[in-house]
Amino acid sequence: MSKAKKPTKTASKYPKDRLQDMLGCNDKAVCRAVVAIYKRQTAHEQSADQTKETNGIGFTGPDAPLMSKFAKQLLTVGYLSPRQTDIARGRMRKYWRQLAEIAEQNDAIKAGRIAEAQRQEDRKILLQAQAYQRSFKFDAQGELA
Repeated sequence: MSKAKKPTKTASKYPKDRLQDMLGCNDKAVCRAVVAIYKRQTAHEQSADQTKETNGIGFTGPDAPLMSKFAKQLLTVGYLSPRQTDIARGRMRKYWRQLAEIAEQNDAIKAGRIAEAQRQEDRKILLQAQAYQRSFKFDAQGELA
């Protein structure tokens, strides 16, 4: 029996070493990562502070109780102690794949917003040009009157 081939992945803008380095030296990135991974947990997992589904999303079973508490603290109080941040830093590095997915999704959302804003600006310019054009009077031959 032959083994099924894994689909080829395209190179990410957020490689493992870059994300792990950022988590290693940036406390804000650690805190944002904790909350981002927590938000991927199901509502039931969030309320129970544990992992219920084996879906590769959110915290692992061993990390869920502590990291969920850290995430809730960040969402309510807005910060972690230096010791909590160091603990989170050590645990969050393994979530680099999920963090890369989140970053890429955020990029796509931003790109969509930028494209939509550009479309709205283009539409506004077109309407202004049409209004300006209507302000001129032309005769039957298309000449300015």
